[in-house]
Amino acid sequence: FEFTLPVAGRVLGVGGHLHDYGRELTLEDVTRERVVVSLEARLNDRGEIESVPVRLFGVTGNGRPLAAGRPYRLRVSYDNRAGRELRSGAMGEMALLFAPARGARWPQLELDDPAIIADLEGLGLQESSTR
Repeated sequence: FEFTLPVAGRVLGVGGHLHDYGRELTLEDVTRERVVVSLEARLNDRGEIESVPVRLFGVTGNGRPLAAGRPYRLRVSYDNRAGRELRSGAMGEMALLFAPARGARWPQLELDDPAIIADLEGLGLQESSTR
């Protein structure tokens, strides 16, 4: 998944979720070709996911900077040992605690923007946001 932020800021904390066979979540700076954050799943003796770590960069430091207008990519890595193709089996999410830069102004939300409509529908909020 690729996205661009409208404002600069810092990632203060990050966590994630993976489904079976998931191994790692990575947030990459596409322009600079570098990893901003990486979360490797903790596995049990059978290779099953036990947990995905939570990292708190803003507690003991300044966080991880993200630039406005720069593309970022969430990459999810898998190790499919099922011996067959898994249809709709791959899934991973990353949640960021993001603090906008001091003085940053978010653009006004345009509820008729197709990307916003798709996001709201995906969250099940479309009806409640238009009332």
